Amino acid sequence: VAFGGMLPQLVAEAQSARLELRSLDANAEALHAQATVVRAGQFPSLTAVGNVTYANPNQRLIPQQDKFFPTWDVTLQLTWSPNDVASSRANGADVESKAMQLEAQKQSVRDGIALEVTQAFQAVQEADFSLRSTDKQLVTAREAVRVARELFKAGLVTSTTLTDAET
Repeated sequence: VAFGGMLPQLVAEAQSARLELRSLDANAEALHAQATVVRAGQFPSLTAVGNVTYANPNQRLIPQQDKFFPTWDVTLQLTWSPNDVASSRANGADVESKAMQLEAQKQSVRDGIALEVTQAFQAVQEADFSLRSTDKQLVTAREAVRVARELFKAGLVTSTTLTDAET
C-alpha cells in the first residue's frame, strides 16, 4: 500500500474534526470581542432615557386637574471619566493577552494532534512494511522447504537438513 502524500491530508482532517480546537477558537473569539468592549470604556458614553406618563392627577399639569393627562420627557446624558481611559486600556490589554494565550494553546493542541497522527501514520507504515517483509520470508521459507525435499528425495541431504528447513 502506498502512503506517500497522505500525511498532510490526514493531519488536516484530524485537526478539523477535533472539538477542542473549535472550543479554543470560540473562546479566543469571545475574548477578543470582550477586549473590544472593555477598551470602549475609554470613550465618552451617551445614555438616552425616555418616559411617558399617563396619570390622574398628573403632577406636570399645572394647575392640577382631576383628569387623565399624558406627558413625556427625554433625557440625554454624556459621561466620560479620564480615569477610565487608563483602566480601560489596561483591562483591554489584559483580556487581549488572555485571548493570545488561548491562541498559543490552540497551536500547541494543533501540534499535538499532528504528532499523534504522524505517529499513527508511521506505525501503519511500519506494520505494512513488516507484513510485506513477512510475506517475502514466507515465500522464501516455502521455497527452501521445497528445495530441501527435492534434495532429500535425491539423497543429497539428510533428514535433519529437511527438518531444519521445515522448521
